[in-house]
Amino acid sequence: MAARRNLWPLGIAGGLAFVVAVNVAMVYVASSSPPILESDDAYGDALGHDAVMASRAASQALGFRGLLSPVEGGLEISLQDQALVPVTGWHGRLRLQRADTRDHDAELVLVEAGPGRYRADWTGAPGLYRLEAELTDGQRTWLDAQRLVLR
Repeated sequence: MAARRNLWPLGIAGGLAFVVAVNVAMVYVASSSPPILESDDAYGDALGHDAVMASRAASQALGFRGLLSPVEGGLEISLQDQALVPVTGWHGRLRLQRADTRDHDAELVLVEAGPGRYRADWTGAPGLYRLEAELTDGQRTWLDAQRLVLR
C-alpha cells in the first residue's frame, strides 16, 4: 500500500504566497499614485478659517439661490434672489478641482450671459469635480460649493 501525502503544508504555503502577492500589488498601486494634497498651506488655511466661515455666513444671509449646470461648451450658474428675481450685474470665478489629480483643475471666469445667468467656458476632462463659485457685485459676495459629475 502506497503512503498518502499530506497536502496541508502546500495549502498553507500557497495561502501565504497569495497574501504576500496581494500585499506587493497594494504597495505598488499605492506608491504609483501619490496622494493629492487638499492644500499647499494647511496651516495658513487654518489661520484664515474664521474669515472663511464669516464669508459663508454673509453669503447665506443674502438668501440667493444658485443652480450650477453644464451647458454646451461650458458651465452656467443661474442666480436668483429671495423673491426669485434674477440677480444681475455680478461677476466672479468658478474653481474646479478633481480629487484624483490636479492635472484637470481649473479656475474659470464667470461672465453674465443673460439676466441672472453667469457662464464660464470649459472643455475639460469628464469626471467628478468639486466646484467652488464666487460671484460679487463689488460689495456683496455669494459663495457656493458642490460636487458635480461633468461629462
